[in-house]
Amino acid sequence: MVKGFILLDKVKDINSFEEVSELELVSGNASRVYFQIVDANSFSECAETYRRVMPQCATLDVKVTFLDIDEEFTIERVATQAFADDKSIWYVNILETDQLAPNSMMVSIECDDKEETLVGLSELRFRATGKKTQFC
Repeated sequence: MVKGFILLDKVKDINSFEEVSELELVSGNASRVYFQIVDANSFSECAETYRRVMPQCATLDVKVTFLDIDEEFTIERVATQAFADDKSIWYVNILETDQLAPNSMMVSIECDDKEETLVGLSELRFRATGKKTQFC
């Protein structure tokens, strides 16, 4: 199995959210970015979703790394498990002062001292302000 992560929007509980192929945030606004650990090879055309993966570990750490807007250094954050009974959904906070490069989110998990980098299945984008940007 190839583990990946997909961004989530409109997260309410462990079964109420939307998987999104891209998420756009306004640069300079504090935000919470939710993502789910999934089996990257499990996309269902019928359900239009991925199968969630809940790592079975005694100790599990999830780390998110971003490039700064100039791509000169990295910003690392420890992710927080969003729901106590679901190890697949996590979030990380974006601060008002963060100047992050678009589509630079990387997620890695450390499961019982074994580290693994996840495949990104969504894009995280930032816009300055104003109207929503169209992506082609």
